[in-house]
Amino acid sequence: IISRYSDSDDESRPKTYNPPIWAQSPDLRQALEDMRTVNPDTIFGAMPQLRMDEIFPGRRKSKFRARTSSANWAGTDGVTVEEEMEYAKRMGFERIE
Repeated sequence: IISRYSDSDDESRPKTYNPPIWAQSPDLRQALEDMRTVNPDTIFGAMPQLRMDEIFPGRRKSKFRARTSSANWAGTDGVTVEEEMEYAKRMGFERIE
């Protein structure tokens, strides 16, 4: 189907990618390797709870209905400290904070 919303632009892109010179630096490669074992939470902190009323001020609170149990990660089905530690270990993070 011919459409102006087609993905055909993607097909015209080259199949290989040549990164820019600055991205080929051995120093950059080493810095990225060194950061591979850094837990992002130590840099960015833990994800805060999403507050829809802060993102969309002025909306009726009733529009932001409570999530069902399958989407309620703050309840008893939340990620445990043990699960976070196991994930950090699997990822090879040096430490978790």
